[in-house]
Amino acid sequence: MFGRSFSAPSLQVAGVYSGARVHRPLRVGFALKRVAPRASLGALIAAPEALDLLWPWFLLLGWERVRIDPGNTAFTPLAFDSYPISHSLVMAAVWGALFASLYIWMRGTRAAAVWIGFAVVSH
Repeated sequence: MFGRSFSAPSLQVAGVYSGARVHRPLRVGFALKRVAPRASLGALIAAPEALDLLWPWFLLLGWERVRIDPGNTAFTPLAFDSYPISHSLVMAAVWGALFASLYIWMRGTRAAAVWIGFAVVSH
């Protein structure tokens, strides 16, 4: 039925094609669902992606800088010059605390909020 060898089907989740691998924020979100089962899966998946969701807005506002440099890397032609508000370690901790506080305010679940804060920082 499968010929000589069987290979696992490719995985396409949320528009992210990665062959047999799943995109990292999805892995983190699903893993956190085991330790915080009452938390929203959407929040657990969005948390490690939060800094990347904020970054384009900070670029548009002119708070962070990137330039186009073809050949800079094999993956993207962007050269990231300065992004201290979205991706520095100190600000990642601030964003994590902010997202955790927001989750407590919206859902009232402190244990889940702690995991969401850690997920933001884990970016």
